[in-house]
Amino acid sequence: MKQGSVQVREDARLYMHAKMMVVDGQKAFVGSENISTQSLDQNRELGIIVSDQGVLHTLQQTFQQDWGVSQGV
Repeated sequence: MKQGSVQVREDARLYMHAKMMVVDGQKAFVGSENISTQSLDQNRELGIIVSDQGVLHTLQQTFQQDWGVSQGV
């Protein structure tokens, strides 16, 4: 990712296995799965797509707070 000019940040105090992606401020995906056969076929991990503006706002606020306290890798 860093080779593709993607900013990568981390904070050792924060840990969340779930992944989140917000698209154009209109929809978000939140889920626990990894992109692997084990995760998708064996572990029964879950994800959800949401479009509720209140939920999107909360997700974006949480991301901005976490991003703000994390350090570049």
